[in-house]
Amino acid sequence: MDGYLSLSNASQIWQDVSIRSCMILCHQRNHKYAALHNGNECACLTDQEVSRLEKLPSEACDVPCSVNNEERCGGRTAASIFLAVARSTLSADERAAGLNGESTSYYL
Repeated sequence: MDGYLSLSNASQIWQDVSIRSCMILCHQRNHKYAALHNGNECACLTDQEVSRLEKLPSEACDVPCSVNNEERCGGRTAASIFLAVARSTLSADERAAGLNGESTSYYL
């Protein structure tokens, strides 16, 4: 994951958190995006960091999440990027499993 992280946030990688938890962690740290990679890694990204990434088809994010294997948390060389939102923003079955919008796949 370090291929797209800046030095300022490279040390803030959480292991084995859900998509929702990653989104909330990033929102609490005033980041706009939550990135999930390789099924078990969560990191927060800024607009500038996301703008440098190459967008991929959603199929590139094919690794099941370690916390919930029915969801996809990136790929081996791709990250699922979500808007970071506060806990109160989510509900209604996590917006019908879309978790407040779709993720976008990016090449790392």
